[in-house]
Amino acid sequence: MVQKVNSKRKKKSYVPLYFLLIMILIAGLLVAIYFKNEYSEIIEIKSDITKVNNLTDKDETIDTTFLKAILPDADSGVQVINISRSTNLPEFEYDEDAGKYIRRVYSGRRINIAVTGVDARLGDRYRHADANHIISILPDNGKIEIISIPRDTPADAGYDDTTGQNKLTIVRAAKGRRAYFEELCRIGEVDKIHYFAELGFSQAMGIIEWLGYEKPSQTLQILRSRSALGGDDFQRVYNQGQFIRQMLFRNFSRLDGMMGDIFIGSGLMLVESDLTSSKIKEIIQLLKANGFDSSPDNITVKIRPSFPAKFKLYDFTDEGTVKSLSIVVKNYYTEKSDNDDDGNVESSSDNSEKVFSRLTNVLSKAETDSSSSPQKVINNLSTFFEQRAWLQIEDKEKRLEVRDRFVELMTKAYEKRKDTLSANKVRGVAIAEDNLLYQKKMQTNNNQ
Repeated sequence: MVQKVNSKRKKKSYVPLYFLLIMILIAGLLVAIYFKNEYSEIIEIKSDITKVNNLTDKDETIDTTFLKAILPDADSGVQVINISRSTNLPEFEYDEDAGKYIRRVYSGRRINIAVTGVDARLGDRYRHADANHIISILPDNGKIEIISIPRDTPADAGYDDTTGQNKLTIVRAAKGRRAYFEELCRIGEVDKIHYFAELGFSQAMGIIEWLGYEKPSQTLQILRSRSALGGDDFQRVYNQGQFIRQMLFRNFSRLDGMMGDIFIGSGLMLVESDLTSSKIKEIIQLLKANGFDSSPDNITVKIRPSFPAKFKLYDFTDEGTVKSLSIVVKNYYTEKSDNDDDGNVESSSDNSEKVFSRLTNVLSKAETDSSSSPQKVINNLSTFFEQRAWLQIEDKEKRLEVRDRFVELMTKAYEKRKDTLSANKVRGVAIAEDNLLYQKKMQTNNNQ
């Protein structure tokens, strides 16, 4: 009899504990529902996605031992958006949707173009993916989605997890382009990459200058800045996505007609891409026919993986905004001695003379080799040429002088080896640049 009474007392003592656990579970469920409703939105429309032609693999063989030696062991990925230390930021709005999980599945075709900014040191061949974007075009709907992915996003780079090297930025360098595209698709939640455009620091400077920015090195440093403007990788990649968005919409009308043909053809010569002029013009006509240019809302920026935060939205088409941001970045790094997190030494306009000096020395050595070994000339100059390294030289006369020396030495070297096709490609790069300069001059005259 005594044993039964004790048993009942024990059961009663557990009742408050059960009640407490149930309340905790209910509270957790309510919090989860709140965050899901606050930061997630799924919009599904009947889909009929048409796949485009397959991508050919152009992967390179990479020395991963070298990469392990030069890359840091720590993972620099961030989890929060930091508030900028500066009180001198220009006016900006907030974008509360870019980081939300909003899935829109449209009917019609979807064409995905990978746009990658590679952070390769001047003269080095390895390619470290510093800027990662997918321009996802819905031509039948007249819309474009820019999917922007932070470079330190976890990805399979083939290393042991303890090394901290399994990040998207490392995949491009360690495993090549095809593996990089696979990870880009997985993170960006698209089925495949149909085309790509890849450009380095010098090429980006050339394109930014053509777009009308008088100091392209400063503009590029704004877009590469991780710490100066707050937000780390997430705000930085959002800034890049917004820059692409604003430039695409502002210059869309310039892609039409004869001048548009010149721009498209010349622009393709400045980057590495498997896109053709005819394909780009076809996409432009479809977008135009479906009202893309009627509203800037037809082009949006999404951050993947989704990250619920308010992103600062700057107007990069406004000269005053860009100037103010440039001052903020410059002041930040004047106070901070270590600026490794924002790229290599070539990111500063003050480095222009150093680039000129280095390229002049490289060319002088190639001139010495030109009479005896054309292949040596090609080997020593080709990486600099592919990077369009002269575009980092701010003095336009010096820049043209260096470029023309590259063209002369390389075309002669290829012709000595009876490689006419490669010689013509080298000449084509110079012609493309001249066409872009001419078009920019005409545009400036028309605006006056």
